[in-house]
Amino acid sequence: MGNIKSSVPSAAEDDFKQQTELTINRNALKIPVEQFNSYEKRWGALTQQLELEGGSGTAMNKAEKSAGEGEKALTQNDSPPQTIYRVLAKPNQPLLLTTPLSIGAQVDKANEKLQP
Repeated sequence: MGNIKSSVPSAAEDDFKQQTELTINRNALKIPVEQFNSYEKRWGALTQQLELEGGSGTAMNKAEKSAGEGEKALTQNDSPPQTIYRVLAKPNQPLLLTTPLSIGAQVDKANEKLQP
């Protein structure tokens, strides 16, 4: 698994650490709802989510995987990604995005059991 890369300048990162009192690492953090709401109010940004028509449920292709891992950018010749987010945020400032995830289960018709 690759290293986590931060695109936040160190001064903004230091400010974020001082204001949150959180230690950011690879483990899930459990925080009170009131604290999360405060973070969202302070660092939340307006977003627009665009979905590819007819692309629901398709797997990432090689070009998308490479772009997601920071190896290379998508080009006009690559197929478009399933989801694109447009984010209105201030440059060089901490940012908090809340992204709803749709996770569904499929029914195995042969056994009538839910499959992940």
